[in-house]
Amino acid sequence: MDIPARKFITILLLAAAVLAAAFRTLPPPPLPAEAAQALFSAGRAFRTIQAITGSARLVGSPAEVTRELLDSLLNWLIET
Repeated sequence: MDIPARKFITILLLAAAVLAAAFRTLPPPPLPAEAAQALFSAGRAFRTIQAITGSARLVGSPAEVTRELLDSLLNWLIET
C-alpha cells in the first residue's frame, strides 16, 4: 500500500471515530407524560413547570404550587 492510500484510510478512520463520538454525546429523545414513572418524562416535567410559572403571586403568600410540588414529591417518595 502506498503512502497516499494509507493517509486516506487513516483520515477516513479518524473521521468515522469523530462522528461516532459525536453521536454518542447526543441527548436521548424526550419521553411523553405516559412514560413509566421510573423514567424522567419531559411531559410530566412540563406540567410541573407550568404549575410553577402559571400564575403570578405575591412573595410569602400561600401557594398552590408549593402544595402541588410537595404532593408530587411525596407521591414519588412513596412509590420508591
